Amino acid sequence: MNNKDVQEQRVRGYFIQATNEILRGEGISNLSVRNVAEKAGYSYATLYNYFKDINELLSVCIIDFIEESKEFIIGETKDITQGKDRLEAIIKSYVKFFIQYPGIFELFYITPLKNSDSAKAIISFLEEMCNEDWTYIIEHDNYSKEEIDINKESVKYLITGLLVLYNNRRYPTNYVNFRQMVDLQIENILRTL
Repeated sequence: MNNKDVQEQRVRGYFIQATNEILRGEGISNLSVRNVAEKAGYSYATLYNYFKDINELLSVCIIDFIEESKEFIIGETKDITQGKDRLEAIIKSYVKFFIQYPGIFELFYITPLKNSDSAKAIISFLEEMCNEDWTYIIEHDNYSKEEIDINKESVKYLITGLLVLYNNRRYPTNYVNFRQMVDLQIENILRTL
């Protein structure tokens, strides 16, 4: 890699890091080309030398956030036995990540996205994290793929819905009650297995 490529990669990295910090700390409502450029230490016009627009920058950040959340979930669940126990732990870790980073949750599930690939990556993320355990349950606990598919969909919509209600409406009104509700709903879904 030549010096020009290294410099270009470095500057792109500054813009990506600035965008990640704004999204994580202030949320999408405070994201603008000017804010990103100022935080990165460049003029807003410079951003357009490296990214087509703010949506392209958001797409890069979404991939980064997906990888970060995968690492978080894997770190939280690596010592748990495959199957229902790990499946439950993955789902709870997923919830924990988005409670810690409501700005990322807002970007993933509230903000309209122009990039359909980013939207697909977000929608399939939890299912991909759980696939190994769903497969294990099919193979070892005598459940059909159709039965598991129903449970997969239930988990996806239920968990997203609970997070939307808590992050955007503070329902239930405190974190302890929210966690109890999450635990109860996950147990209800997994009890059918």
